Amino acid sequence: MGGSVTVIGPDFKPTSFSPVRDNSLDWPLGLAVDSKNNVWVPSFVSNSVTEIGPNGKVTGVYKLPTAIAPWSVAIDGSDRVWVAGFGAPSVSVLCGVNTSACPPGSSTGSLLSPPHGYRSDSIQHLTAIQLDQSGNVWLANNWSKLLPPTGGNGLVELIGVGTPVCTPLTPVPARPVTTGSTACPTRTSTQPR
Repeated sequence: MGGSVTVIGPDFKPTSFSPVRDNSLDWPLGLAVDSKNNVWVPSFVSNSVTEIGPNGKVTGVYKLPTAIAPWSVAIDGSDRVWVAGFGAPSVSVLCGVNTSACPPGSSTGSLLSPPHGYRSDSIQHLTAIQLDQSGNVWLANNWSKLLPPTGGNGLVELIGVGTPVCTPLTPVPARPVTTGSTACPTRTSTQPR
């Protein structure tokens, strides 16, 4: 089966290697870009996260050990991949391309969280995940009960668990360069808003 991801270039046209097709891309629902321009895509049905290199080639498919039906991903300032689970409300963390930010012996795609992900009664069926300048992980709860769908029940903040990123997250997440008040690069008039 599989699906595809179309990469749009700076000219707002599909790149020469788009669409990227792979069997692991089974209901791709979100994506995030790391500091090396790899695209990370959660696949809802195949319960995996696919890494697509800057050249448009699939460079890794990382199956999650517990069926969580991943909906969204975010990248922290150390290139770790945070995965929001919709089917089994949880947050999983994978080692990204910066393996030096992971425990010894880890490789890209290694699971850093417990096999079932991080769970809490405050975490419902997640549809979004993002990190901020303080390393807080923000989660969007969607449905507290699946039958009938009742809508979201707020946000969850995991305080200081990720590596901070500079915001806005364009073009890609980056670790702050200093610890002073101007740790993130300042926006110039030529940068998009």
